Amino acid sequence: MNQAQQAGTPQRPQTKGEFLVRLSFNPSSNQRVDDIKRRVADLLDDIERWKPEHGDPRAGSEAQTLLETAAMFAVKMVTTPAGAAPAQPPGGASAGGFGGAGGASGAGGASGAGGATGGGVGSQQGRAHG
Repeated sequence: MNQAQQAGTPQRPQTKGEFLVRLSFNPSSNQRVDDIKRRVADLLDDIERWKPEHGDPRAGSEAQTLLETAAMFAVKMVTTPAGAAPAQPPGGASAGGFGGAGGASGAGGASGAGGATGGGVGSQQGRAHG
């Protein structure tokens, strides 16, 4: 519940920025979460307002997406207990990232099986052997 709801004031429709950061969702009632979301929502709304005035609205949309991501990580940071170990993907740091399954050189990646130069379905290597 956000501050306006707690105070009993009538609710106005959410702005796009408030919706994107889910401003009213803060089950821990953490003040830092409210602060992060409010600041990012305001900036998201500014960008939305500026889009028609400038030549590249796609850049504005990309900026909004990156701000949403930044807000999520900032909320994660302030809601993670001090001293908590960072989450590790199964198999270590490379699993699912560069060098791991699905990464740049792993299965499904740019140079791994199924990737641009790998031996997945439809590749030269796959056709030569099958």
